[in-house]
Amino acid sequence: KRPLAHILVETGNYKRQDDAPDCGKDRSVDKSLHQDRCAFGFGSALPNTNAPPGMPQPSARKRVSFRSLPPSREGSPRGGRSGLNAEQERLAADIVQSVRSRQKELDGVEEALSNKASAADGPGLTVDRRRLLMKEMAIASQKRLELRNAINRDVKDLE
Repeated sequence: KRPLAHILVETGNYKRQDDAPDCGKDRSVDKSLHQDRCAFGFGSALPNTNAPPGMPQPSARKRVSFRSLPPSREGSPRGGRSGLNAEQERLAADIVQSVRSRQKELDGVEEALSNKASAADGPGLTVDRRRLLMKEMAIASQKRLELRNAINRDVKDLE
């Protein structure tokens, strides 16, 4: 049997050893890439408007432009060239006006969504404030989807 003093000298009085464990590979880069990949959609089906660096950027959106419409669809004198009667011409002009107003509204919603996403990524937010921003982003994303669908329906009606 060994005396207590001898055991305490051998074990260093059981002092805690906080040596860093031997690591193989530094996984911090892999970890951050994985976090970015998972944070891209904020863990949900909502698209994130400001993807982290290294994430593929979404392709350019398909936009409908009415700058070069034929006179028959602009509401100017027809001259009978379009083959549409006056009622059809009026309906087409109404649809074009509806699409233009929805595109303006869509631009505003997308800008608001981008601002909310930037604010949600900002430092110093409380959990409740971040949760509120995420809820507002979900509502804005739903509104954006509804506007896009409405625009697509109107464009199909024009065709």
